[in-house]
Amino acid sequence: MRGRLLWVLLLIVSALRADDLAPIFSDESLQAVARAVIAETEPPPSRPARPFWVTVGWLSAATIYDIETTFWLMDRCATCDEQNPVTKGIVAEGRLATYAYSLAIDGVVLYIAKRMYDRGDPWWRVIPIALTIVHAVAGTWNLYQSTRPPS
Repeated sequence: MRGRLLWVLLLIVSALRADDLAPIFSDESLQAVARAVIAETEPPPSRPARPFWVTVGWLSAATIYDIETTFWLMDRCATCDEQNPVTKGIVAEGRLATYAYSLAIDGVVLYIAKRMYDRGDPWWRVIPIALTIVHAVAGTWNLYQSTRPPS
């Protein structure tokens, strides 16, 4: 019974703001504690999420562009294969494995970027934009390779 009463009391206290509790607590130290507890339960001020989601969109589009141009080139050219030694075995497994690998890496990068973004770190978009550029260059290179005459 005491445990339930404590939870109800904590729920009521967390719903109130520190200034509402001032008449209840007459001691300054109790008011300071109440303000600290309520400050911890209040959500941090939110930032507009649009820049983050635009970055997510560009990275996802560049990843898809890279993967699709890779497979398009490999379907068109019998002697062509993946030149990147890290992803060569994964691309040989097919589209599903390639998408799973690439999007897992993108997910880790975006998780780190989101944590940095939430902290207000101005460098949060360096890694996702660098990875976007790498995918865009790789996809464009695939298209360039498809226009070259066979040697």
